[in-house]
Amino acid sequence: MKVRRCSSMALMTMLMCIVEACWAGQLPEAVSPPLSPLLLPQTFQLDPAETRSRFEVKFMGFITVRGRFERTTGTLLRDPALRNSSITAVIDATSLQANTANARATNRILRGPEFFQVEKFPTIEFRSSQFVYEGEQLQRIDGALTLLGVTRPVALAMTAAQCMPAEALRLARCEASAAVTVKRSDYGMLGWNESVADEVKIIVELVAVETGRELPVQKPEMDAAANKPVQ
Repeated sequence: MKVRRCSSMALMTMLMCIVEACWAGQLPEAVSPPLSPLLLPQTFQLDPAETRSRFEVKFMGFITVRGRFERTTGTLLRDPALRNSSITAVIDATSLQANTANARATNRILRGPEFFQVEKFPTIEFRSSQFVYEGEQLQRIDGALTLLGVTRPVALAMTAAQCMPAEALRLARCEASAAVTVKRSDYGMLGWNESVADEVKIIVELVAVETGRELPVQKPEMDAAANKPVQ
């Protein structure tokens, strides 16, 4: 009987302490549980060695002139929950290379004052504002394209977008193809307008590799096993 009375008094004392703490505002604030690592945003860098940027434009109404940019860099912030992803991409305009027979002369024209003006505007930049999905498949990226110092809204049509998780000896990576057609006159590119079309198609085959994580060091015995000839 004495033990039961002591237990009841202890319970009442604890309840009174909780009530007093509530009135005094001394209870600790609720702490949200940490996000699962699978739901944390991932940061990727565009791989300049694998990312390909190119353009197409009509000449004399029926000849397609194609060119490429040798270097594209940027950062992809991927939200696994598909809410707040973003990307910035920077094309090095000075790396322009024409896919023509007389590439040296064409490069000089395209890099010059009548077209890309690479000495004054060495980069072409894109910054996203929204990722648009159909289900879980990326369909479009809205954003702004800056060319020749002029910034205008554009929508990149996305195809073959996929992300692959990290494996034992490979970092996580994302791949996609982005395409947009712009009017060069909207950006002040007015050279050769009687023979070169106003509409220019830009295509970027991007490959982005996750950052902030290191691959495990391969053990010597694994190297030896991998190089051992099969008998």
